[in-house]
Amino acid sequence: QIIQENGIKYINDSYNANPESMEAVLSSFESYASGRKIGILGDMLELGEFSKSAHEKIGYIANEALDIAFFIGGQMKYAYDAFGEEKNNDIRKYHFIDKNLAITEIKNIINSGDTVLFKGSRGMKLDELLASLIENESMEG
Repeated sequence: QIIQENGIKYINDSYNANPESMEAVLSSFESYASGRKIGILGDMLELGEFSKSAHEKIGYIANEALDIAFFIGGQMKYAYDAFGEEKNNDIRKYHFIDKNLAITEIKNIINSGDTVLFKGSRGMKLDELLASLIENESMEG
């Protein structure tokens, strides 16, 4: 699902997430993204003992694919830790336990021209985060 609003392209792929689909979407993101590539990545649920290593791997892949990453959820802390450091003192990564805590920060960072990817397990409800961002944009505009 692709939504254009106020010059921002939102890509909503938040209905399921496993390591393979997360890697695939991050690897192909560059080919269809324009402007800054921003990822809003939620926990991949139900991975059991593989969760930590799977999330760490996503952090490394995201570091190559994204300009800025928002990691949402307890397991995404591992991806956050694996994601690279700041470039030129620009903060490139953020971690929030809960999507509702991330909204204000995300609103302050995204700008016209950016492409914003939403990817996470259904249970993370990133679609609600997307809805509140778009709702806010159209109210301000």
